[in-house]
Amino acid sequence: MFYNLNRDLPRAQTEKEVLERRAMIVDLLKRLGLKTDRFDLDSKFPDFVSGGERNRLSLIRAVVNELLTPDPEKRGILMADEPTAGLDAVAEQRVIELLEEVHAGGTTVIAVTHNEHLRKIGRAIDMAEFAQSA
Repeated sequence: MFYNLNRDLPRAQTEKEVLERRAMIVDLLKRLGLKTDRFDLDSKFPDFVSGGERNRLSLIRAVVNELLTPDPEKRGILMADEPTAGLDAVAEQRVIELLEEVHAGGTTVIAVTHNEHLRKIGRAIDMAEFAQSA
């Protein structure tokens, strides 16, 4: 279910939209350190996908959905549960940079994390503080 990157995306209406979307997905795959030849953009599934790869593929799908909304005023919320869990330091940094970019582009990013670097994006709410104020 995580591997088909076109799944759950708005349907492309023109050939130009298809090509732009593919370029966007390939760019994100490369930026997050995933081999583009392993992930067919339509239906081919790789033999094995690790938990970290699955997380990054899910993140790519969510980011593409946000980027397909051209007006930043209409962008929504991207929710991520431990988006850096199970990643090495390089992959972790790539995910953080992508989330920073998405946030800077007008999307609200809500992430549940134990990662101190990720907490520095925007405003962090510690659950212990939240529980005390409720």
